[in-house]
Amino acid sequence: MKRSIKFNLDSLEIYKSSKSLTDNITFKIPFADSICHEFADGNVMFQYYSNFLYFMELIEFSSESQHTVHCEVLEPSLFMFFMFEGEAEFSTPEGNILNCPGRGTYYGTFSDRGIYRNTFKPGCNIILYMSLRIEWIQRKASALPNLSKFLSFCLKSNVSVSYMEKLFMSRSLAKELINIWHLPTLDNIDLEMTLLPMIKKILRIYDRAQDYRIHLSEMSNSEKIHEIKGYLKSGCLSQEITDIEVLCKRYFITERTLRRLFFKLEKKTIIDFVTDQRLEHSKVLLIKRGLSVKEISEQCGFASPNYFCRLFKKKYAITPKRYSLKGPQ
Repeated sequence: MKRSIKFNLDSLEIYKSSKSLTDNITFKIPFADSICHEFADGNVMFQYYSNFLYFMELIEFSSESQHTVHCEVLEPSLFMFFMFEGEAEFSTPEGNILNCPGRGTYYGTFSDRGIYRNTFKPGCNIILYMSLRIEWIQRKASALPNLSKFLSFCLKSNVSVSYMEKLFMSRSLAKELINIWHLPTLDNIDLEMTLLPMIKKILRIYDRAQDYRIHLSEMSNSEKIHEIKGYLKSGCLSQEITDIEVLCKRYFITERTLRRLFFKLEKKTIIDFVTDQRLEHSKVLLIKRGLSVKEISEQCGFASPNYFCRLFKKKYAITPKRYSLKGPQ
């Protein structure tokens, strides 16, 4: 397959490019082609491999500050995205957010032709995507029923972008992905025949994981806490998100284990974690939108503007109103 995504790196002001990867790369795929671009405060490294059924590319973007690059989807494509490190944001050219994958998440997505923005947070961001031949997935309807159903819906509905359930990588999935990086590059090994069963297994794991009971049954309690953290973060504006009973039923975990393990791993309670997420979101609204403190308080799920202002000042040592005027320092 040909590359489905074309990256425009003009905004980075690249000053050096090389086919050799830097020594500090996190994952190295021994059989992949590669290219490394260096810019003022970081570098971006691409490793890619393709055959008839899929195109696979690992992107490692490291920088001291936040950067946004544009990418063009060249033809209607079905992708699997895996976020190994960092946090990215996919949006339209107008800035409308489409998805915000965080560390350890993965999901299937369908994208039509178009230009999109990819914003990388400061630090190390590592994304693997697989562009899958549409006809191949359609022929695998019995083995991959959820992926096939999703694809059929997207093709019939003429959607521009659509996403499947975003999940957190289980140990079994992570093991399969790591096995890919460790494949030997010996002449007597048929690389395509070795890779294909591994790719199929990864797709089957995701397809089966759409049944949430199966997905959770493969997780330890610590891995469930990691997934709960992502669920709380993405739904922090909902008033019901901290309902412990609902969380326990959703993740098949006891209340005692949930409270104890969450505090042990995060050093804060669930309510405090959600409150911090709401306060962080309020900072974005205070800077980007012409909303009143009362409106922002309501949108961020706080009981009252006074309560919101008290928490905001306690955490950031500045009132929301002053922050909206001064901005981040």
